Amino acid sequence: MTDQTPAAETPGVTLSLDRGVAVLEIRNPAKRNAVSYGMWVAMADHLSGLATMAPGELHAVVVRGHGERAFVSGADLSEFNAARTGSDGPKRYDTAVEAASVALEALPVPTIAMIHGACIGAGFGVAMACDLRYADDRAVFAVPAARLGIGYHATGVRRIVDAIGAAAARELLMTAKRYDATEAKALGMVNAVLPSDGLQAHIDGLLDTLRGNAPLSIRASKQTVRAAIRPEDTAVATAAQIAISACNDSRDYAEGVLALGERRPPVFTGN
Repeated sequence: MTDQTPAAETPGVTLSLDRGVAVLEIRNPAKRNAVSYGMWVAMADHLSGLATMAPGELHAVVVRGHGERAFVSGADLSEFNAARTGSDGPKRYDTAVEAASVALEALPVPTIAMIHGACIGAGFGVAMACDLRYADDRAVFAVPAARLGIGYHATGVRRIVDAIGAAAARELLMTAKRYDATEAKALGMVNAVLPSDGLQAHIDGLLDTLRGNAPLSIRASKQTVRAAIRPEDTAVATAAQIAISACNDSRDYAEGVLALGERRPPVFTGN
């Protein structure tokens, strides 16, 4: 997979891959990485390509905004009205947003939101579709749908409730208030808050940990957690059981047991 990075000032979504970690970068620096309709489509396209990679090839996906001013400051309002006009406009736009969010949520590997600065509206939705979220101490979070007269997408609300609970989700959505990084951590919006100059090092350390653990076991963990919060979804439960069985039948399981007996670090291959 090749890096498709445009000039820094050009809006777009880029993808790079290094040592089994994909970095999806949202770029619109003139508008603090606001997301346009075309960027949603590009995001879904990139993520669909990652979904088919083998366990030993892909360990994690990091989602970040370009630079350190913002993760994503929201939707690109310069096209927002035009993109949502007409009887089919809102549905078409929401379908693109949800396709990208579902593609991110459904990836079999851990997805990590690396949040510098503003994480607002569309950015908050992207972050909630990730498994893990780490923010710098300047980060701010909000969903301003109530100030725009927008009905927030039901599956997006579900992700928010999964992360922070119903009471906090009601406050977030009904008041459209902004939360600083400390408040976000207290509510469970993020896993940890780091100094701005330490966020990358923290993510790098996490990625090293993930690279060293058994890929099939990590994928099974993702599936089983999803099953635990979706007990009514039989397809998710079935997928979780398949993932567990794949671990138990794997060469990596045998390697893990052998390495433990030999008191050495295991060498996992994803098989």
